[in-house]
Amino acid sequence: MKIRVVPAQPHCFAFGGFDIQMHRTLEVLTAMGVDARPLDFWSRDGDFDIVHFWGFDTDQHLTAARFAKRYGKKIVLTPLLQYLTPRSWLRYAGALVEGTARRRIALGRLVDKFLAVNEEQGETLRQMYRVPASKIEIIPTILDDRFFEAQPVRTALADGFADFMLCAGNICARKNQLSLARAAIQTRTPLLFAGDVSGGEEAYGEEFARLIAPHGFLRWNRWMDGPQLLEAYGASRGVVLPSYEEQQPTIGLEAAALGKPLMLGRLPYARQKFYRGAFLANPASVREIAEGLKALTATPGRHIPSREIVEECRADRVGPKLKRIFEELLSAS
Repeated sequence: MKIRVVPAQPHCFAFGGFDIQMHRTLEVLTAMGVDARPLDFWSRDGDFDIVHFWGFDTDQHLTAARFAKRYGKKIVLTPLLQYLTPRSWLRYAGALVEGTARRRIALGRLVDKFLAVNEEQGETLRQMYRVPASKIEIIPTILDDRFFEAQPVRTALADGFADFMLCAGNICARKNQLSLARAAIQTRTPLLFAGDVSGGEEAYGEEFARLIAPHGFLRWNRWMDGPQLLEAYGASRGVVLPSYEEQQPTIGLEAAALGKPLMLGRLPYARQKFYRGAFLANPASVREIAEGLKALTATPGRHIPSREIVEECRADRVGPKLKRIFEELLSAS
């Protein structure tokens, strides 16, 4: 069984949690002996069985999917989708007029199996894009095994920065770090921001940098490697990301695995089972975000999601299911 993978976009233009998940999936499949690797667009070697597309961007994938189907390849797609809300249906109506939604429906007809991160995203596929339930499998985000391991008890980073909340993610308007920083300033909550500025968000990044510069209890690390980030999680008092839009934010899963209190935006993405118990704040309200910071400090035990549920995101549980899906897809040929 040979699988070739196509990313949502070139990594040099955008690289975030969705792309990290793609690489983690490749690592898990490879560890189980599956020949899974990126598709070389410059190679004429077509000796493989399955193309796994990441993202539901028809401008990126539709032509390649048509060729793949013509040459007898099985097609798997992991989408990035909205949740079903009145606003998303309005966007969908506009996309129907513009043509994007119709092209996605056309792409969906070529796909043999969709891998959605949860049932809610599966429902979006069924209702908006007319995908039969038989073509949808639920595959949650795969967490790094280290987040399930016992961590050293620490309350500060090696340089002494202590008693802080952690926000990990690219700096951008969608992830709402400006409002979070304003709430931290109001409450004088030490906060560590980990992540670089997203492409095209330079003005937002500059405003963010100006806002936090006078406040020594706010720290911004543009880059942290795996061990450094794990150390930051372990030393943090809680994990916060009052984002406007997410699919299945890895930061929340990692917080649950480590037993950390969590705050997310009070929006559909935060209502999936993995985040039950988290404090949910209106992303547009600095006051509510500040209340969340206070709650995570005063009553942290009330806002820790279930470790038992997030066990579903272990590599040794997701990996075999992934492998089975691909094997059954080929055996059905």
